[in-house]
Amino acid sequence: MRVSNWVDLALHEFDRTYPWGRHQDEPQTQTGGGRSLRAWYRHWIDNYLGKIESRAQAWAVAAQAAFTDAHRNDDAAAAKQWLVKAFGPNGFAVPARMRLPRVPAAMPFGAYGHLAMTLDRAGNQVNIGQPMLL
Repeated sequence: MRVSNWVDLALHEFDRTYPWGRHQDEPQTQTGGGRSLRAWYRHWIDNYLGKIESRAQAWAVAAQAAFTDAHRNDDAAAAKQWLVKAFGPNGFAVPARMRLPRVPAAMPFGAYGHLAMTLDRAGNQVNIGQPMLL
């Protein structure tokens, strides 16, 4: 996560120094606002991480179906224990558990603007806050 926050810090510095609005081909939101590389990075990283979670959740469903199908007639205690540990109510491979960690008060993944992870080159924390939404 720290690398993502370093990218965010670099984009923050770019946004502070770049004179937005001088070129017509600069990226904009659909409403015409939001000229910020940080906002675009936030949009991209949130979508990318969201797709990873979706694929992991689909994998969990397919994995349970494949395991159940392969061991349908297996009465061994080990197979039954594995089914419960992996796919039971608190299983480690159920769709609800296929989520990336969340940072409190960050939306949704906290891969940007996180005070504890955003450090300058001297190792000091930099509070740049959350980027705007697109």
